[in-house]
Amino acid sequence: EIIPMSAVKGENLDRFVQVIKKYLPESPPLFPEDQITDLPLRFYVAEIIREKIFHNTKQELPYSAAVEVESIEEGQKNKNLLIINAVIYVEKENHKGIIIGRKGQMLKKIGQQARQELEDLLGKKVHLNLWVKVRPRWKEDIRLLKMLGYQYVS
Repeated sequence: EIIPMSAVKGENLDRFVQVIKKYLPESPPLFPEDQITDLPLRFYVAEIIREKIFHNTKQELPYSAAVEVESIEEGQKNKNLLIINAVIYVEKENHKGIIIGRKGQMLKKIGQQARQELEDLLGKKVHLNLWVKVRPRWKEDIRLLKMLGYQYVS
């Protein structure tokens, strides 16, 4: 069955869902309903930060940034606080300047947006510390790629 549709315009999406449901097998949930992903929290946090980098730097850094979450800890006095330390890796010094921005404004904006999304997602206050480091050719560092949760394809 062919269904002309447009996700951008929102045309025929309901019809598409109706038709596709007929072909999908029923099964019990693969993980609990309150579990939003099967990926580790560190990977999810890194992807949220990376998303904010891409949205805020537009096309200036399409695939030149990676995020390593170094630690996620509960606050010592406040259990409703998560302290997240993350490093943003870029390949060139000028990329570092783009992410930091004039007087640190871009990094601040990225951090604020990521923190807000993380607080909404996790239901806790988040203190997000971000650092930007230049690591030339990080995309070719197999050890780093594995540590970041990526698979290396030569």
